Amino acid sequence: MSLAHITNAVLVVTCSIITIGIAAHWRDQPQVGPPAPVPYRAGDNLGATLPSEMIDGVRRTLILYEHSQCPFSRASVPFYRRLQSHLAGTNTRFFAVTTEDVAANRTFLSSNALRAEGVFRLKDVKLSNLNATPALVLVRNDGVVIGSWVGRLTSGDEKQVLRAIGTK
Repeated sequence: MSLAHITNAVLVVTCSIITIGIAAHWRDQPQVGPPAPVPYRAGDNLGATLPSEMIDGVRRTLILYEHSQCPFSRASVPFYRRLQSHLAGTNTRFFAVTTEDVAANRTFLSSNALRAEGVFRLKDVKLSNLNATPALVLVRNDGVVIGSWVGRLTSGDEKQVLRAIGTK
């Protein structure tokens, strides 16, 4: 066997290994498509669809729609921790909504040092526009939407959320 044949064989094997490695890497990446539409617009009234526990007529409510296995929900946990530290000085309550088992979601939240006043299944809150995780929806004390955000937020979006809840 000549040196040229050995070199060609090594190149073919090397290229095959690289191709398989790249394919495996891309397969394991979260599937990112176009940004999901904002689930609700400012001024939408959700008062009739939210459980009474979420609307008390006095305080605003921040709803986090997430799933413990969503890579974007998991990647957003550090921001949600910062967000919760800012909520302490505001008149805003924090609730979680999920499509998974409530007990499993409570475990996910607590294992990430997140505290929700309540965790609800999506079907029980009737928020049909929530179709991508994670999402945040901020509503006034009467159920009217102040703002909503979807996906892993940019630093600019994070600042916008903090301003909306009354912090900088």
